[in-house]
Amino acid sequence: MPKRGRGSLSRSTRAASDAKKRRASETPDERAARVERERQHRAERAEGEVERQNRLESNRMRTAGSREAEGEVQRQHRLECNRLRTAGSREAEGEVQRQHRLECNRLRLAESRDAEGEVERQNRLDHDRLRAVESREAEEEAVHLHRLEAQRQRQVQYRAAESAEDHDRRVHAQAEWRRDRLLELAHQPHVLGRMDRQCPHCSALRWTDEPASICCHAGKTVLEQRRDPPDVLKRLLTGEHPFSAQFLKDIRKYNGALHMTSLGSRQREQPGWNPSFILHGQMHHRIGSLLPDPGDAARFCQVFFVDQELQNRLQWTAGLNDTLLQELQAVLHDCNSYVRSLKSAVDLLRSDPQLQSARVVINPDARPSGEHVRRFNLPECSEVGILTDLGDADGVVQAQWRSVVLRLRGGGLQEISETHRSYDPLEYVLLLPYGEDGWHIGLKKDRGITMMKYYAYLIQVRPGQFNSLLYGRRLFQ
Repeated sequence: MPKRGRGSLSRSTRAASDAKKRRASETPDERAARVERERQHRAERAEGEVERQNRLESNRMRTAGSREAEGEVQRQHRLECNRLRTAGSREAEGEVQRQHRLECNRLRLAESRDAEGEVERQNRLDHDRLRAVESREAEEEAVHLHRLEAQRQRQVQYRAAESAEDHDRRVHAQAEWRRDRLLELAHQPHVLGRMDRQCPHCSALRWTDEPASICCHAGKTVLEQRRDPPDVLKRLLTGEHPFSAQFLKDIRKYNGALHMTSLGSRQREQPGWNPSFILHGQMHHRIGSLLPDPGDAARFCQVFFVDQELQNRLQWTAGLNDTLLQELQAVLHDCNSYVRSLKSAVDLLRSDPQLQSARVVINPDARPSGEHVRRFNLPECSEVGILTDLGDADGVVQAQWRSVVLRLRGGGLQEISETHRSYDPLEYVLLLPYGEDGWHIGLKKDRGITMMKYYAYLIQVRPGQFNSLLYGRRLFQ
């Protein structure tokens, strides 16, 4: 490339050279005048920056005043316009512009997080939590499932891409966080505050720090309101009965004397002398025949259907008030649907010799779907006693799986599935005196109510509703 000659110098280069010559030949007065002019020029430029900052601050204040003065309709209209404008801009941008925008957002967010103090950080986190809770409560079931699935997919991708070192580092960090959190909670007192927050969907009262979804999952879990217990039992639970003190102290013993099932579990045997009672595996409920074999003493549900009922109960459970126990068993005979239905079935089997091969079936799905719970909780409705002859193959197929099939005598013990609707009412007769259905698999299949959601709904405090569970003391535990 040929060299440029002297005449081919750029205009800026020649201007700089001329300025240098002028400064070399200027007098001291001329130099002082030039320096003063440059100082005034810099001052004017600085004044322009201040005016710019003042203008921006004035715009911010004017915008804030406009936002405060606008109504809800105007606010929604402005937000909708902003969303549409943002959506249009996002659709028009290319991939390079999108990546540049995301990177600028990340940098700006990182700078903002670095500059914020501890108080600002806590305020931001609290605001984010409230906004997340409001968003979760408002989302529909399809959106909720889609969000959970997207989170699972992101977590799977992240876990699949991480190296062994990253995995170990993540597990170690999680363990450290849990340990630090437990130590922090152990050394700091926790104040629950007042239970004055009410759910708008199910009317449950919540503590200050309890999440809004703890009771009914923002209206997704809906169960029928249960009846108040019989008057005698209600007065015993609330301390208004003469025997309330003894009853509440020994409520587990009274329930154990009246329940219709036994507690089943697998015990782990230890070599040598060991005073501990160690259970292995899952605990379950068992139920036997409706009447004892000749020569055997009546146990559990059999006691309801034999003579000298009170004496049999006192024989198996010591330290109970016989007057109170007689009063409680009279209440169950009067209002418990399982006691009434099974007693009717026992009387029928006893009176008809042709029904000796029949069985009593407690069907897990006996109640028609869509029917109101109170109709089938009436003592006159025999919802549990279904007589069937299992001598044919169709009867066996019909009564197997989760159905509870009882013989009049013999047959040993049968386990009741935890997904059976009678699992709770047959065991906790003092908490469910009418024989109300417990959780069953149909609730999950038909309405998406899991066992955890079911019991989380039941144990809440609701104004104007009496909850026997919360008065059950040790029996509730």
